[in-house]
Amino acid sequence: MILILILQPTPTIGLEEGYAELFYRSVTIYAPAVAKTEEGFIGVATTITVTVQNGTGCSGKVFVETAPLTEVDMQGSARLAVSVASSLTGIDASSYDFFFVIKTDAPIIGGPSAGAVMTVATIAALEGWELDNRTMMTGMINPDGSIGPVGGIKEKIDAAY
Repeated sequence: MILILILQPTPTIGLEEGYAELFYRSVTIYAPAVAKTEEGFIGVATTITVTVQNGTGCSGKVFVETAPLTEVDMQGSARLAVSVASSLTGIDASSYDFFFVIKTDAPIIGGPSAGAVMTVATIAALEGWELDNRTMMTGMINPDGSIGPVGGIKEKIDAAY
């Protein structure tokens, strides 16, 4: 019995026609937040991880996972962060999916104040930048890419220390 094998090159699994390579990057950054306690308001650190990937089925979707729960405006900030990052970098967001994982000790996460830091993390993931995790920032991201005012600055400064 003679066995003849014919080997043909096959595309790498997970790559879609038109993509030079599979793109998957994660960036973790920290942001100050405000938590309400029985004693009043305190600053707490929040960890935000943004993962960007391309491939089969990617179409610009934005996924947000939080621990604990989140208010709707936080989810809106993630979507706006992707839109602004796409606009500022010139990278078409519809070719990627975006995953935001947000963890904090606050009982609920809300408000627009993480919008700017989520935008920076999204740009860093898209562009391959490394971020200095000794730095925190706060600020609402506006559709034009400018950073707007937020509250709780004193508590957020405390969280940074």
